[in-house]
Amino acid sequence: MSEKSPFGRSGWQQALLRVIRQAHYWAARRLGGGVRTLVGILFIIGGIFGFLPILGFWMIPVGILIVAMEFPRFQKPIRAWLFRKKIAAVAAKDGSVREESVS
Repeated sequence: MSEKSPFGRSGWQQALLRVIRQAHYWAARRLGGGVRTLVGILFIIGGIFGFLPILGFWMIPVGILIVAMEFPRFQKPIRAWLFRKKIAAVAAKDGSVREESVS
């Protein structure tokens, strides 16, 4: 069984979101345009071989994110999505998320 974290997500979902945020930050700051595409494609290919010990299926969404960063149309929605996820995680960690009460 997958255990739920105090933040309402299972551990693997939190880990995947953390990896995606870190990959976005790293790729946006350190990689040039064409290199991002190449790295993203390599991540996707590595994710296909996720059953191997070092590689993992988590590499597929990270690769898609890195490739999507190349297209201006997707840059703002990606940043907005990552920001919303980060705010939700921080709010849940601080306990400031209100639970809806059933009347």
